This record gives sequence, C-alpha cells and structure tokens, in this order.
Amino acid sequence: MEAKEIVEVAADQQTVACDGGREGHPRVYLAFGDKNEVTCPYCGTVYRRKNTGR
Repeated sequence: MEAKEIVEVAADQQTVACDGGREGHPRVYLAFGDKNEVTCPYCGTVYRRKNTGR
C-alpha cells in the first residue's frame, strides 16, 4: 500500500486517530511507542513526529 499522505504531528505526541478523512473508514487509534512514524492500516496515511531527523 502506498502512503497517500504524510501528516506531521508534535514530537511529544503519543497517539493519533485516523478516520480516513473524505474516503472514510472506522476510526483507529495508532500509538507511536518507540517509533517516530506510524501508518494507518486502512488508508495508508503516514503520521510522523516532527523534528525527528527524518
């Protein structure tokens, strides 16, 4: 699955919620854990913490 969008979030953010925007899908909550990037399993949107050197 190709990433359709990259969304930058605050460097200290622990989780994000994704509902697919216009395309829509069930809302999912994604935890960063020790990673600086997470990808929504439904729509492929990538959430990236800011200022992580990537």
